[in-house]
Amino acid sequence: MANLGAIVDTTNLTDADWAEIDKGFSKALDELADRDPVQFLDIVTAYFPHAVLEVIKDEHCSKWNSLTRSSTKSTLQTIVRRQAKRESNEL
Repeated sequence: MANLGAIVDTTNLTDADWAEIDKGFSKALDELADRDPVQFLDIVTAYFPHAVLEVIKDEHCSKWNSLTRSSTKSTLQTIVRRQAKRESNEL
C-alpha cells in the first residue's frame, strides 16, 4: 500500500477539492472504526492526540459510570504512554 504522507503542494487545491479530501478521509475513518476500533483510535490519536484524550475523559465521566476510577486512569495512562513513545520516536 502506498504511503501518501502529507500533501506537498496545496496551491491549486480549491475549497471543493478540500471537501472531497475531507469526505474521503472521513469515510475511510468511519469504515475503519467499524472494522477495527483499536486501529481507528491509534490513527485518530496520531492526528489529534489532545482532542482524543479530552473525548475519552469526557466519555468516561459522562457515560461509563460503571468503570472504576482505577480502570479509567489505567486506560488514559496507556494512551498517554503510547503517544509519548510516538512523539519521542519523531525527534
